[in-house]
Amino acid sequence: MKILRAMALVTVIVASFGLTSANASPLAQTPKKLYNAQQQKDITAWGALATINWTEPTLDGGTYSDHRVAVIQSSPWRYGEIGWIKYSTGPQTFVAYDSGGGNRSRGYSFTPATHDYALQYDPSTGEYWFYVDTVPVDHFALNFSSGNLARGGGEVWDGVESMGQTRLSNLSYSVNQGGNFSYTSWNGYVPEIE
Repeated sequence: MKILRAMALVTVIVASFGLTSANASPLAQTPKKLYNAQQQKDITAWGALATINWTEPTLDGGTYSDHRVAVIQSSPWRYGEIGWIKYSTGPQTFVAYDSGGGNRSRGYSFTPATHDYALQYDPSTGEYWFYVDTVPVDHFALNFSSGNLARGGGEVWDGVESMGQTRLSNLSYSVNQGGNFSYTSWNGYVPEIE
């Protein structure tokens, strides 16, 4: 069983906010950063599954810490993901997606414990279904059936938050064999590089 230790791989994506004043303070010139610890598998995926533990990460005044599994279609950009997120107001199960109209997310009740999170395309409805411990949480038409990437990992926004000892295990992607879907374990891990 491969386990991703959320802090093992950290890529930093820097987003500039267009500061133009040469006299702005150094603190004001510091761009926000998005910190990721993720892995992905370049594969045709009709769904994805991961076991994600709960660790009560500290936010240290930051925005959030999230941990999830996803299926992504890179062109045109579409994705769906499910996992847990902790805000200053507390943790929740979350589903996030972009079906072509921009990022959307929804929060759901959460029991602080280790859970299996999954999403699976259903050809009979044309929707992705999102599950926690095999119980359906929600479903959405994401305007794609299979993605070309399966991804799992964690993310913090301000860089002051922690991911704690959060671990993803049992990473699997769903394959379609003549209309029969089954999960296949990831063959090792491939870190996401952006």
